[in-house]
Order: sequence, then C-alpha cells, then structure tokens
Amino acid sequence: MATQLQHAKRTSGELTGELAFMNDRAAELDAQVTRVLGRADLDEPTAELLRLLAGHKGAANAICIREIVERLTLNVEQWDPRTVKAAVKDLVERFGIPIGGSRKKPYGYFLILTAEDQADAARPLRRELESLSRRLRKLIGKMETARLFGQIQLQLDRQDGGKAT
Repeated sequence: MATQLQHAKRTSGELTGELAFMNDRAAELDAQVTRVLGRADLDEPTAELLRLLAGHKGAANAICIREIVERLTLNVEQWDPRTVKAAVKDLVERFGIPIGGSRKKPYGYFLILTAEDQADAARPLRRELESLSRRLRKLIGKMETARLFGQIQLQLDRQDGGKAT
C-alpha cells in the first residue's frame, strides 16, 4: 500500500513537472510566433496561417489542411492545399517556426510542443529522405550519392551561417 502511494505521488509529481514544462514551452512558442508576426518580411496570408497554427500546439491538437483551407479562404482567396504546404515550409525554413505534420490521427499541422511531437513530426520526413537516398544510390551510385550529401550539408551550413543545429 505504501509503495502504491509513493508511486502515485511520484507519478503525480512527474505529471506536474511535465505540465510545467509544456506550459513553459507553450509560452516560448507564443513569444516566437509574436516575434515572427512582427517581421516586415512576413506576408499577410502567411501571417494569417501562423495565427491559426498558434492555436494548435501539440500533435494532439493538429489541424488538417482541409480545415485550414476552409478557415483561411474566408479571408484570402488564394488558399489551397499546395499553398498551405508551401507556406508551412516557408514558416519552418525561413522563420524557424517548429511546425510538425502528423500523418496519423489527428492528421494535420501543429506547433511542436514536446520532444515526442518533434520525433513524430521528423519520423516520416526521415523515412522519405531514406527512400529518396536509396533511389538516388541506384541512379547515380554510392560514391556520387555520398558526395552529393556532403555538398548538401555544406550548403545547409552556409545558409545557417555555419552554426550547428
């Protein structure tokens, strides 16, 4: 009985710590979104998408492309699934917003809140990269593929200003 009570207290304490971390992380995300929304190089349609995604933190709160298109089309005529994907790519690559995409229920885009969200969002991208790499090796060979990956890494390093990420 005492062991069960100790386990319950420890589990409760762990949950409290996890909730505090998630609240801190949510506040960091809000601050990052606010900074990006204040940038002059962010166009209004993409800002509208970012404001919508800011309300969808964590994989459990993902919003599907269909709903994004429906909600944003009320304000901007140009939204379609391809435009949403391009804007998400821009928000991630150019502005550093940690947006994940879930390919399992609930499907859709979300702001990455936890390490688990990050792993879940990266997993399909990694599998896609591995698949493309296998195809590339068959087409251009092992050595040329390795050389190409080295070049890509150098380009990424230059784009990041040489900073390791």
